[in-house]
This record gives sequence, structure tokens and C-alpha cells, in this order.
Amino acid sequence: MQINENEEKKLSIIIPCYRVEKYLERCLDSLTGQSVKDIELICINDGSPDRCPEILRDYETRFPELIRVIHKENEGGLGCEKGRDTSSGRAVHRLCGSG
Repeated sequence: MQINENEEKKLSIIIPCYRVEKYLERCLDSLTGQSVKDIELICINDGSPDRCPEILRDYETRFPELIRVIHKENEGGLGCEKGRDTSSGRAVHRLCGSG
């Protein structure tokens, strides 16, 4: 089942991904294991040179009803803007792995 982009969710979580392979699987495992199901995860691969793109493809395949991945060239913080523009949640939260 794919994400229905026309269906409003309660919460959209935008996850920018750049050089966070060390933490990404733990983060996604935690989010996909939540009991709240009326959410969408929008992962932005911001041109990460590590294993982030591979990890994201795997999770998107395993959880197509929950996870959407946007692959783009690195533009810094602009990736979150794209995620927010495509979100369907009534509330939007940004989860950052970088300091």
C-alpha cells in the first residue's frame, strides 16, 4: 500500500538525512514501531555521501504506507522546505540528526 498523498494525516515527520547513517536505522526503527498510525515519514536524502540513500530505499520498500523518500542534491537546509511542501499532516515536525 502506497502513501495516499491526498489523504490528510495527523502528523508529518520530516527527516533530513545527510551523513547520519550511524543513527538512521535506529531512528527509523523507532518511528516505524510507534503505535500511532496516522503519520507519515518524509525522509529527505540531501545528497548524503554515506549509506543513507541505501538505508532509506530499504525502509521505503518495507514501509511504503508510512515512508516517502525524496532524493535530491545537497542544498543544506532547503531540503526540509521540500518535505514541508509535500507533507499532508495537520501538524509537521522536523527531526534532525545533525547538530
